[in-house]
Amino acid sequence: MHSNGWRINMFGDDTWLKLFPDYFSKTDGTASFYVSDFTIVDKNVTRHLDYELSDEGKSQWDCLILHYLGLDHIGHKGGPGSSNMPVKQFEMDSIVKKIFHDVLEKNENTLLVVMGDHGMNEKVMIGIMELKHQWNKTQILTIFQKLIKLIWCPR
Repeated sequence: MHSNGWRINMFGDDTWLKLFPDYFSKTDGTASFYVSDFTIVDKNVTRHLDYELSDEGKSQWDCLILHYLGLDHIGHKGGPGSSNMPVKQFEMDSIVKKIFHDVLEKNENTLLVVMGDHGMNEKVMIGIMELKHQWNKTQILTIFQKLIKLIWCPR
């Protein structure tokens, strides 16, 4: 997409900015390794939605990437049974619904991708500590790219 001249805006996990420093037209990165933060990291992404999903905002990008961290942080700190999990899942559901209503219902020639980069088990650490001696730093960094990524491209 970048090679084809697409205007890509990215909000969320600043790992993207470190890995692809010159790929994005507009960015707002959030530090990803402070896993005790379940709220601010996501508010820093969501605060851009109203503008980016407005007609003016949508005219300024070809692809929009939103990388939410809060759900992943809750999983790492408290596991899937954390009391923080249902509220955060409801928040993420609301965001996906907003994107669906503001973008997909108005332009059916739109691709919405919602994905996670890893699962979650009861051990909370998701096996990372077991892998650290076998994998190089680049592979470990890739594992830490966070749980919720929303990517849509209206071309």
